[in-house]
Formats: sequence, structure tokens, C-alpha cells
Amino acid sequence: MSETVAQALQVMSIGLPVMFGVIILFMILCKVLVALFPDKGEQDWNKLI
Repeated sequence: MSETVAQALQVMSIGLPVMFGVIILFMILCKVLVALFPDKGEQDWNKLI
């Protein structure tokens, strides 16, 4: 039981920063796309939301 908990904690300690990194990269990418294509970017955002 304790071994699986330790493994889960290891996975989380690696997984969470990776997830945050991916989210931050995605946000930066979206900002860049909106900056490059302002009209298209807003329309895409409205479709997604």
C-alpha cells in the first residue's frame, strides 16, 4: 500500500510541473497567435468558448 502511495507521489511531483509548463506554453502560443492574426484569433476564441 505504501509503495503505491510513494509511486503516486513521484508521478504527481513530475506530472504537475509538466502540466503547468504545457499550460503556460499553450497560453503563450495563443497570445502569439492572437498578436499575429488579431481578427482570426478573436473569431477562433469565440468558437472555442
